[in-house]
Amino acid sequence: MAGLALLRTIIAAISLASATFADTGTGLEERQASDPCAAIANQTYVVPSKVIACLSSFAFNPTLRDNIVDVVSKTLNFHTSTNYQLFAPPPFLDVHVDIQAELKRIKGSSYSSDFALHKDVSSQVKRLFDGHCVYINYCYDSLFVTYLPFPLVNLNSGWQLWSQNVYIAPESFDVVSKEFAPFLDQWQTMAGYNFTKYAGARVIAIDDLDPWWAVDQSAAVIGSYQGKSSRQNSFFSSYIRAATEWSYRMGDFAARSLPPTKDYVKMTVIPVNSTRWETIKVPFISRSTTPAFTSGQDLWNKNCVAKATTNGVDYFAGSRNVTSGKNIVESKEESETPDAPVIELVDPSPPKFAEPIAPEDRKHPISAFIDVTALTDISLPPTLNPSPPVSGGGTAQFYMQGKVGIFALGSFSTGAGYDA
Repeated sequence: MAGLALLRTIIAAISLASATFADTGTGLEERQASDPCAAIANQTYVVPSKVIACLSSFAFNPTLRDNIVDVVSKTLNFHTSTNYQLFAPPPFLDVHVDIQAELKRIKGSSYSSDFALHKDVSSQVKRLFDGHCVYINYCYDSLFVTYLPFPLVNLNSGWQLWSQNVYIAPESFDVVSKEFAPFLDQWQTMAGYNFTKYAGARVIAIDDLDPWWAVDQSAAVIGSYQGKSSRQNSFFSSYIRAATEWSYRMGDFAARSLPPTKDYVKMTVIPVNSTRWETIKVPFISRSTTPAFTSGQDLWNKNCVAKATTNGVDYFAGSRNVTSGKNIVESKEESETPDAPVIELVDPSPPKFAEPIAPEDRKHPISAFIDVTALTDISLPPTLNPSPPVSGGGTAQFYMQGKVGIFALGSFSTGAGYDA
């Protein structure tokens, strides 16, 4: 089963259930007396605990749970990971999950909220550690992206650079001060210190534990890659070759698609040009990616109910006129008629996830790697940009570093800025 087809099939089915959930009037009837979503309405930056309170206010619905589990279970039967990851061979000893058994457990479980259900389904699918097999629900995933001001890097240090240690990225303040300029002063006030002080600092502990423990904890739940080293690397900041520029990736430590369970992380660090350990509290901040809303009901209607601009689009069921919100289904004969109108599916909302499939390829069975990390569109600081390429185009560029030639390929997909 194509990776994208899997994604779209799941999301389309979820949308149908969501529409039923909302249309019956049961979706928000059991909301808390005070609306926690109204408390953060029209705010771009909020603390994670308030985001969790809002998302957790959507009531659990067994019908929606059953529909999600049914569609996900049937779709995963077409995917090789379902069987292969039951007994993945060495060295993939941490890649063992019976996803169908987990889905059966979920179908027999009750949850405190619809958000709690989503987290359980999402975490179990991630245990397949397969970027071609993902579960995304736009009702929650990256609705608010949560950030720390300190992306991390793994750098060599010590005698002959033989030692590897975790550091706050030296360029962290350059990145944060540009990307979060409207909120920077308030963010630093929340922290009680200037972020510049800790750029380049060595990290001794994260929440009182060795930072490598935090790396491995993230690798155990992040999904996407079968190889553990790739999941460990994903914890750190990096860069991406986009079609027109180099983009900065904050890493899984400093950018999260779902809000964490607390509003800060405790770090023990040694600042640059110092030998003294300092323990600091680093505040998370969640940034909204959704259109303005006024209440929980309004947020549900705009972001969760099935329609063309949320998770209700089934790219494989026919064309959709997003202006009217109606499906336009054409027969094979009609679609092949030269004079027949061609209606392109254009989603006016900005993408939340890297979806590397060109529109013209969506009708074909293609297995695509879907990056479940939210798109942040952060430009790479100019000081980190490589010299201009000697040739290439779009995401495919050739560079020279002395006598060494380097080929940078940001995407294998058509429509990525180069001719495949």
